[in-house]
Amino acid sequence: MRRAGASSLSDAVRQASVVRRRKLSARVSELTLEVPGAPAFRWHAGQHLAIHLPGGVPTHGGPLWYSIASAWDGTDPPRVRLAIGQGTGGELLAPVREGDELGISGPYGTFALPPTPAVLLVGVGTGVAPLRAFAEEALAGSADAKVTLLAGARTQDDLLWYDEFAALAARNERFRYVPVLSRSETEWAGLAGYVQHHLADEVSRLPSGFVVRACGSEAMVEAVLALLAELGVPRERVETQSYS
Repeated sequence: MRRAGASSLSDAVRQASVVRRRKLSARVSELTLEVPGAPAFRWHAGQHLAIHLPGGVPTHGGPLWYSIASAWDGTDPPRVRLAIGQGTGGELLAPVREGDELGISGPYGTFALPPTPAVLLVGVGTGVAPLRAFAEEALAGSADAKVTLLAGARTQDDLLWYDEFAALAARNERFRYVPVLSRSETEWAGLAGYVQHHLADEVSRLPSGFVVRACGSEAMVEAVLALLAELGVPRERVETQSYS
C-alpha cells in the first residue's frame, strides 16, 4: 500500500535485492526483498518503507511508499514482503524481476500494536498488508493474544493471501480469519457486504481490553470508526491508516 505524508528521509538509501515476485491477485503483486548491510534493517509490524527509483518518481511526488507486509522473524539478512497494487506505483515497478535491486529507506511510522489480550484487524484491499504483519508479530509473541482478521475484497480472487490466512486459522486456534466479499458470488459460502457490516459480531466475540487496527480506504476507515464508537469501543484503543 502506498504511504503518503513523509516529506524528508532521515535514513540513508540502501540496496535491497528482489528475491521473489508473485501474483497475489489480478491487481496486486507481492515483492519479497532481502535487505543486507549494516546497520541491520529492523522494523516492527505496522511500519512502512520507501522505494527510490533511479531519477526519482515525479508523478508520485517523491519515492514510493509501501507498508511492510511481514513481521521481522530474526532472519539475517532480513526479508520484507510488500503488496504492490495498481495506482500505488505498480506500473513503475511492473518491470522489476527476481534478481533486480531496488533502493529503499526506512523503516518509518508509528502504527504499532501494544500488549493486548486480543486484537481485531480490519482491512480492505492492500490495506491488509500491515495487518498481515501485525498478525504474524502477535502470533509469534509469548503472550496468548487472540487475533481476528476481518478482511474485505470485491471477489474471492481479490482476497490477498487468502489460502495462507485460511491455513493459518486452521492450525492456530488463536487466529480467526473472516473474509468478506462486497460483490456476491453464487459459489461463495462466506460473508457478504462490507467489512464494517460485520464489526458488531466480531467485537462481541472479543475479551475486554481488545484493541483495533484498521487500514484501507478513507471511506471504510471512517465507517469503521463511527461504528466502533456506536459499539462503545474507546477511541484510544483504535488506530487506523487510510489511503485515498
